[in-house]
Amino acid sequence: MAHDAEQILADEAAAWRPIETALAAMDEERFTTVGVTPIWSPRDVAHHLAYWMDDATVILGQMAFSTWHRTPDDRGEIEAINLREGERSKGMSSEVVRAELLGARDRLRAAFAALPQVDDDALEWFDESASRHYEEHEALIEWAGRESNPRHED
Repeated sequence: MAHDAEQILADEAAAWRPIETALAAMDEERFTTVGVTPIWSPRDVAHHLAYWMDDATVILGQMAFSTWHRTPDDRGEIEAINLREGERSKGMSSEVVRAELLGARDRLRAAFAALPQVDDDALEWFDESASRHYEEHEALIEWAGRESNPRHED
């Protein structure tokens, strides 16, 4: 089934605005303080989002050239990547992570817009790495709005 790329991009832009606003509202201390999750700061979450956006960009590029083939998801591998990239982001500067996130989003949107047709697979990859992924990390938005930086509690 073909989907309306313009509408999907508009929906993504609407879902992005709260993330963008939250990130813009954070000073350096808040951006680098662990508490969005028990082990991640907003900087770590931003890098996480950028990593998976770039991964989806590669997949969408393969789809555009009909070289992509579905492979089964490996939750263990995904979790290992998340942990590895979460640790990696701790050594990155905030400026680099912020730029990385904005660049990854631009690349993802461009790759999606360049598809000759948006089928169910393309929609799934785009949405899982953009709008739905933003929703998974709503705590980032909540964190930005807090008066102080209490640690995340489970």
